[in-house]
Amino acid sequence: METILLTDNGYLKLYDFAFAKSLSSHASFTYSIVGVPDIMPPEMLLDRPYSFSVDWWQLGIAIFEMLTSRTPFFSPSMYETHKNVLINHRHRFP
Repeated sequence: METILLTDNGYLKLYDFAFAKSLSSHASFTYSIVGVPDIMPPEMLLDRPYSFSVDWWQLGIAIFEMLTSRTPFFSPSMYETHKNVLINHRHRFP
């Protein structure tokens, strides 16, 4: 995971929040499509509004990658990677 660093004393640090977006109480959803294709959540791929759920999705992907050294939906082509995400999570998005 390129956005997680290990310090000299063994602590994890998160960095690279260049695309972070602050949501206010009157705008609790966004449509921005940014990020790394291997960890992009279904909401972004389907161009649907999303909120904090995508943060939990990406945390889950990060934990999976730390435990297995691979992303769960990876394919050599970005199209196939996105297809894998949507096929494996279509029960959430009829």
